[in-house]
Amino acid sequence: EHLDQERIELFAMANDTICEGSLRLAEGNLNQHIPMGTTAVAALARGASVHIASLGDSRIYLAGTNGVALVTGDQNLRGEWLRSWQGDKPITLSGEGQALVGYLGHFNVDAKPEPLTPVLRRLRMLPDETLILCSDGLNDYAAESHAEMGQLIIDALQHDDLGAGARTLVEHANAGGGGDNVTVLLGRLHGG
Repeated sequence: EHLDQERIELFAMANDTICEGSLRLAEGNLNQHIPMGTTAVAALARGASVHIASLGDSRIYLAGTNGVALVTGDQNLRGEWLRSWQGDKPITLSGEGQALVGYLGHFNVDAKPEPLTPVLRRLRMLPDETLILCSDGLNDYAAESHAEMGQLIIDALQHDDLGAGARTLVEHANAGGGGDNVTVLLGRLHGG
């Protein structure tokens, strides 16, 4: 679909921009430097229809009257390991598996910018459901389990003001150690 291709192209442009910045900071030589990279999530809502793109371990949650669901999956070694067990060729996981396999700022083996393809999804929101887009600083520091994160989100969404709800989630991440940047965006489908 046209929107899928647009999302892929936008992520490719972002990858090129980040790679250019890495090369500039490394004065054109990446041999002694680790290039910059970042995770990303994006959502485009057209009415109740939402088009999502993601790379890395930033996340999108969907919250409604039936609870909170994680819409995106982490693109790290552990996520790859979990996906491999759903198919015919399970892989072995060594270490904790936090190393990213999806991110913006990717170079190929020849040190040329090479965008990775984002995971694309579409969903239909119901009236009064809320999308939560967040960097990994939220899920890494605000809660110790998926259940605890779900409850934090439900509590934060009790605010009528979505900005106050987002600030509440950021405050939980900071209280949990805040060892990474944390960005939270909330969007609600109003209706009835």
